[in-house]
Amino acid sequence: MEECKYGASWRQIKIRCKPENVDELERVLFDAGVHSLTLENDTNQCILEPELGTTPLWEKLTIVGLFDLDIHEKSVEQALRQRSPNLIISWNMLIERNWSDEYKKYFIPIRCGERLSICPSWIKPAQNTMTNLILDPGIAFGTGGHPSTYLCLNWLDHQTLNDMLLR
Repeated sequence: MEECKYGASWRQIKIRCKPENVDELERVLFDAGVHSLTLENDTNQCILEPELGTTPLWEKLTIVGLFDLDIHEKSVEQALRQRSPNLIISWNMLIERNWSDEYKKYFIPIRCGERLSICPSWIKPAQNTMTNLILDPGIAFGTGGHPSTYLCLNWLDHQTLNDMLLR
């Protein structure tokens, strides 16, 4: 199995099941040493505002779990099939990535008006004729993709700022 320079890789299990089987299958997975579980919607069904005290699930769903690389897959599948014999089960390898670097490849400079652009620090601005705001995107700010940021910079681009003093 492949190891990654950023840390551990994972074995991911995906189990298509009915909502009434989820609790029992989750117990089997926790007993087998699963590190995390996620439920995924396999339908277009939306559950927007459930009644208080309820935890409704979609009509069709997939349980996704992460295990260490050395998990004995056949033992896990056998235990799951004892509870529900007709499950659709698949296993995948997930390679750990350095997510703090991985996201950078999706950002490009964003033009805001005729003279301004937002440019992440790891990209050389393409046009020297523009005023490039060097701004690293974060989770909540800095991408330039949010309408309020874009509109403010677009407004600023249209202002005459010659001979203005900053105080």
